[in-house]
Amino acid sequence: MERVHLLQLLVWGVTSCVLGVGCIVALRVRGARAPLAMWFAVVMAVSGAVESVFALVRCRDLAERDFASALRLTAHVRLAMIGEVWLFAGATVLLCVGVMLAKRLDLAGIGVALVAHGGVLFVLDRLFLARLTTGA
Repeated sequence: MERVHLLQLLVWGVTSCVLGVGCIVALRVRGARAPLAMWFAVVMAVSGAVESVFALVRCRDLAERDFASALRLTAHVRLAMIGEVWLFAGATVLLCVGVMLAKRLDLAGIGVALVAHGGVLFVLDRLFLARLTTGA
């Protein structure tokens, strides 16, 4: 169950990284000045790389869990979900500030990427928590 979750995180991280790097390459080849797209791509690539490294490191240390360690894992996943909600909220504020107040597209690109990345991580963790608590 935990291995499946880590593989999902790895797939999301690699996909995010490839998407970000692909956008950066496409923007550089075209010579386009698009700060929203460029900063979106940079943040997606970096956050995808970090998520991939996290998943690979955690996959290496997997072992069977007893009841107490399963409860700790559930608490860690819930804590991660709280952090993702705060990331989502902060990124939404950054997006709004970037668009409405500062009129800066680079801030908007960073905000959009963080909202997207945090939202997907929240959904993946929520699905994992549902499997953990039901034992499925």
